[in-house]
Amino acid sequence: MPHIQINEKEKRITDLIIANKERIIVCEQREKRADELVIVNIELDFQNEEREKRVTKLSAANKDLAYHNEKKDEQITGLIDSNNELQQFSYFASHNLQEPLRTITNAMQLFEDDYLSLLDDSALKNIQSVNVATKRMRLLVKSLMDYSRLGHNFVLTNVDCKKLFNEVISDLDEMVKKSNANIEVNELPNLKVNETLFREVLRHLIINAIKNQTVDSHPKIQINSEKVNETWKLSISDNGIGIDSTQYSKVFDIYQHLNINQEANKSNGIGLAYCKKIVQLHHGEIWVEPNTQKGSTFHFTIPILTL
Repeated sequence: MPHIQINEKEKRITDLIIANKERIIVCEQREKRADELVIVNIELDFQNEEREKRVTKLSAANKDLAYHNEKKDEQITGLIDSNNELQQFSYFASHNLQEPLRTITNAMQLFEDDYLSLLDDSALKNIQSVNVATKRMRLLVKSLMDYSRLGHNFVLTNVDCKKLFNEVISDLDEMVKKSNANIEVNELPNLKVNETLFREVLRHLIINAIKNQTVDSHPKIQINSEKVNETWKLSISDNGIGIDSTQYSKVFDIYQHLNINQEANKSNGIGLAYCKKIVQLHHGEIWVEPNTQKGSTFHFTIPILTL
């Protein structure tokens, strides 16, 4: 009997030892999990701080975006107002400037008809100067009206650029022959453009290349194209007088006369500004660069579109 009790006690002691070891293991695991939870909480705190920083940055970015959008809206409103003012000016020019010009022209014609035989050479020269000035004024008014109306009824069609260039050169046949110009038209693409406006760009740039020559020189003009990313770049090179690099930023401004050639300066100062506005309507860019030896090259891009 006493032997049995001793065995029972030893068994209970052994069980207690095992239970204590299990409790120790459980406590160690709890402490380990507690440490892991502390680490997780620290990471969560860090992540929350980072989120708050990103939220703050996003909030600031949204405020900046809202500010810029507001400024863009103001600029768009300003552009609309400017366009409206330009259209109003066009109306004013059409109805209030052309009528006095017609009156002057008619009066000078009547004066010539009635008194031509009584006038000396000096008087005839003065009359001729008045006639030239009124003609130039009519052209200027018309050019301003055309410039202000650019973009109305803007429709794109598929245009063979080489064919269009050749047609423009044919239209300028008298000027080409008179200047003894040599114009080389290389391979050109088909583009989706407004044919009427695009024709005017080509016409102005060719006329510009023919006129911008030194005395007794013969224009040599090359027309090329190059695909650049999602656009076609067209280039018109000449062997003319060139343009001073300080004038590159001004050459497309309205009313600019940057040429030394007297014939070229008879233009109305709107031609290149006209080209710039048309190219921009097509979402392209236009610029000028000097040639390596002589003259200038006008480049302009037209995006590749599908209809």
